[in-house]
Amino acid sequence: MKESYDTSAEAGASRYAKLKADADVGTKSETQKHAESGNSASVEAQSERSSELRRPVSFPGWREVLEGSDLPSAEVKSFSITIKWYLGYCKKARCLASRDTANAFFETVKRERLPEAFQLNIWRNALRWFFQAAQSEPRGVEAETLPPETLSAEHASEGGETWFETFLAEIRRRHYSYHTELSYLQWIRSFAAFHGTNELQDLGEAEIRKYLDFLATERRVGSSTQKQALNAIVFLYKQAFRRELGDFSDYLRARPKTNLPTVLSRDEIDRLLEKMNNPYKLMARLQYGGGLRVSELSRLRVKDLDFAQGRIIIRGGKGNKDRSTLLPESIRAELEEHLVQNRLLFDQDREKGVSGVYLPEALERKFKKAGEQWIWFWVWPSRELSVDPRCDLKRRHHILPRLYQQKIARAAVAADIGKRVTSHVLRHSFATHLLENGTDVRTLQELLGHNDIKTTQIYLHVMKTNEDSVKSPLDM
Repeated sequence: MKESYDTSAEAGASRYAKLKADADVGTKSETQKHAESGNSASVEAQSERSSELRRPVSFPGWREVLEGSDLPSAEVKSFSITIKWYLGYCKKARCLASRDTANAFFETVKRERLPEAFQLNIWRNALRWFFQAAQSEPRGVEAETLPPETLSAEHASEGGETWFETFLAEIRRRHYSYHTELSYLQWIRSFAAFHGTNELQDLGEAEIRKYLDFLATERRVGSSTQKQALNAIVFLYKQAFRRELGDFSDYLRARPKTNLPTVLSRDEIDRLLEKMNNPYKLMARLQYGGGLRVSELSRLRVKDLDFAQGRIIIRGGKGNKDRSTLLPESIRAELEEHLVQNRLLFDQDREKGVSGVYLPEALERKFKKAGEQWIWFWVWPSRELSVDPRCDLKRRHHILPRLYQQKIARAAVAADIGKRVTSHVLRHSFATHLLENGTDVRTLQELLGHNDIKTTQIYLHVMKTNEDSVKSPLDM
């Protein structure tokens, strides 16, 4: 194991320092020798202590120890949920519980959930208790091998989640998107953590109302965020538990707010693109030129680019709807060259016997080898292989949207654009610039894939009109 190797190296260095000190006995006083000997022993003890802290542990009796501790009952419940969550993460990642995996766990949590500082402190305290108790209890022993049980399900149940399997089966049976599945699961676990229990069947309308009030008053979330949490909880009770909820419509609703979209000028678009490198620059140009959502952009496949018709076919967009939008002529040659490079990567995967790319479940059952065909390959493939969280196959996924979004944000800073720039700003800019060029609202609605034309009409408020010629009285 790497940890034992590092520990031996540190211990060897400590012994070498001690031997060298003993060899210099003739040149040093007795007091100095004792001091150095003590320092060496201290370094060696510290090295051993550090190694012990980083050593993987198996602590099957942690629940009994936690419940028998002197901690307040509320803290016991909170710690239990966090520890189960962490151990579920370890099973999913097929790794052992250790300080290193705990650090990786927190990095993942911070990246995916964006928790507040007080939440992180609670979770850290829970895992700090876990490792300290594992070292002091005889039931907490060093784990030399991986546990035999591993979970192939995407979100590895965190232990004690009696609702998990039913929820997962129901949401997948209804063909909800993977993103929605993740989002609902996050909100349900937040609901469970808020009430300090995983026995959600025992909760009802009063507990749901209390949680929704908390989101509006303490978390101060927006109206759409609160509705998303509500939808997740209602789905759990109605579809997984088969339980009709009573009336709790008197919960405190988050205040709705209509935000005008941020739009970049054409000059700002050019400055932003100048600070980016391919393939992310080409992605940004295609998103601006076609008005795609970032999820639609990242999931594009080779067959979705219709160069003959100058169109991009969006498959399974928001609301699981298909549509077509514009394929900019100005980047056609560069896109074709990009696909030539992708073909080399595709051929390399086929030669190495890599599993085909992910396909929607119905297609994968009907056309078992379709994922190994070029037309289904990603337009923006990841450079590295990764494990498919739903089936444990190692295959090539598309570029993560978050990575692309980070490139956009950094380019905006480098270009010194004085606006909050996200990838979605490119979609806003696409819509606004088309309206300024005379495109009618109905056509724009089709290109953007909006259900309600009122959603599209918001861009009328940010486009340049004759009103821009009106002067402020201060300038007269």
